This record gives sequence, C-alpha cells and structure tokens, in this order.
Amino acid sequence: MLRSNLVLLMLTSAFALAQGGFDGAGVYQISNIDSKKVMDLDRNDKRTVIQFENRKTDNQRWEIREAEGGGGWVLLNQMNGFALEQTRDGRSMPVEAGPYVAGKASQKWRIERAADGNAVILSHTGLALDIPDKSRKDGVRIQVYAFNG
Repeated sequence: MLRSNLVLLMLTSAFALAQGGFDGAGVYQISNIDSKKVMDLDRNDKRTVIQFENRKTDNQRWEIREAEGGGGWVLLNQMNGFALEQTRDGRSMPVEAGPYVAGKASQKWRIERAADGNAVILSHTGLALDIPDKSRKDGVRIQVYAFNG
C-alpha cells in the first residue's frame, strides 16, 4: 500500500510565503507534497486533524516552537492553541489536537530534512505524519505511519 507523508512546503510568517523545508520556530502551513492540501484542524470539533484545500485560515496555520525541556518541537494550532498529538501508539492511528501540556511526550515532534529538501514530521515514537492511501480528498484524517522516504 503506497503512503504519502506530509512535508512542510509553505512557510507563513507574517505575510510572506516561501516554499521549502523547515526553517526553525515560526508559523507554518503544513502541506502534503503530493496533493498540495494542508493540515487543517476541523472547525466542527476543534480536535480532528484532517487534510483540506488551502483556505489560508487560522485553523490551517501551526505555530512550531521548541518543546519545553528540549527534545523536539510542539505544533500549536493558530485557531485555538491546541497541540498536535499522537494520542495512540501504533501505525495507522489518527492524530488529534488537544490542550497543550508542557513536556507531554505525545505532543513532541521531530522535524527532519527529507532527501528532496522538504521536511518530514515524526512523532515521539518515530512515525511520520501520513495521509492514508495517498488520498487527495478533503476531510481525510491525518495519521501516523512508518516513514517510507
């Protein structure tokens, strides 16, 4: 089964847009390199993390900052300040957003450079953000899956 990992494509810092990888702490839109859809916090329940067409709204922007105590990054949604989190262990598990808790392992992420120069976001367990079956549909839940390059 083919998978498509999410990578950072678009930096949204103030009014500037730039394509490429991760450039440190700041506010980003996180795009799927294949579908060009962005990571979106569903406005209905404000917890479900999906891919959706880019509308440049606050629920599609994520502040990336160093995790307290080091050891990774925290991704905070600009709509409500909730942190991206791997709530269950195992691959093919959907991610969610929840209230930020300093030092919480499930809210820590590693951001690494991929071979193509973009960035890959990996959970504390080493699983990558992923779109099931390379879907290009709006509303598909984002999950974690074994990184496949």
